[in-house]
Amino acid sequence: MHRWKVDQVAVLLLLLAAVGFAQVLDRTLVLSHERSSIERTYELTKYLDHQLKEIRDTYLSYLGPPFSDPGFSPPRPNSSSLSVPSAATRVDLWRGLENGARLAQNQRAYSILLCAVRELARSTLCPYLQSSLMHFCSGLSGLLGSISGLMNALGYT
Repeated sequence: MHRWKVDQVAVLLLLLAAVGFAQVLDRTLVLSHERSSIERTYELTKYLDHQLKEIRDTYLSYLGPPFSDPGFSPPRPNSSSLSVPSAATRVDLWRGLENGARLAQNQRAYSILLCAVRELARSTLCPYLQSSLMHFCSGLSGLLGSISGLMNALGYT
């Protein structure tokens, strides 16, 4: 009888260890998935940055002179006399934000950019530029999906 109880205890301990290991393994897999998702999102932003530089050159060529002239620099409005929105945030304020707030702000900014680029693509007459802009929109949509996925995986709403 005593041997039976020892075997039961051993089996119970093995089951508890297996459950605990499965929970640790599950958490490790979740963290690995989150890390992989963050890396994919980062790589997508680098690709979009590269793509945007190519679109810039195509767009300036489409606009023609003086925009396509080498060294052209458009006049800048006096920011004190105009209320011009800015995409820039002070670094100290940005670093002070929680990760969820940063992701939410990025999601909002990229959503606005996506709408603006879609509108620009609809209004352009140059087929190559339109195609480039729509391809960029596909990348932005993917980036927004990645940001949403990260927010969900990390428990942000």
